[in-house]
Amino acid sequence: MSFFVQRHAFHLVDPSILPFLTGFGMLSLTFGSLLFFHGFTFGWEATLFGISCILLCKFFWWRDITRESTFEGVHTGIVQLGMRYAVILFIVSEIMFFLHFFEHFLQLLWLLLLKLDPFDHLKVSLFLIQLKFHCWIH
Repeated sequence: MSFFVQRHAFHLVDPSILPFLTGFGMLSLTFGSLLFFHGFTFGWEATLFGISCILLCKFFWWRDITRESTFEGVHTGIVQLGMRYAVILFIVSEIMFFLHFFEHFLQLLWLLLLKLDPFDHLKVSLFLIQLKFHCWIH
């Protein structure tokens, strides 16, 4: 009897160093850009190193995902269904965020078109409190 037999339909990924290298690439990109913008030596080289590190990690990460899903067959039906649900929930959350943002933008535009008196402190403060509360939620 083998100890490493998968007894469930879910996929548990193997440990990888790619998240650490991606984080290091992002840190290098950030500090390299900062150094480059302020005219320090080797700022441009650090920025290019960060970009190349991120691109290489993306390539290897997607290579691993493609290998796991096609050749190894670890993306079972339940795993694929979970990925579909995750993408759908992400798209719905983005739609809700943009609807919320444009609702407040149009509300502010409506108040400006109605020529809200800036000295009517009650209406202005209520509007700002509502806007701050909705921004705090997100």
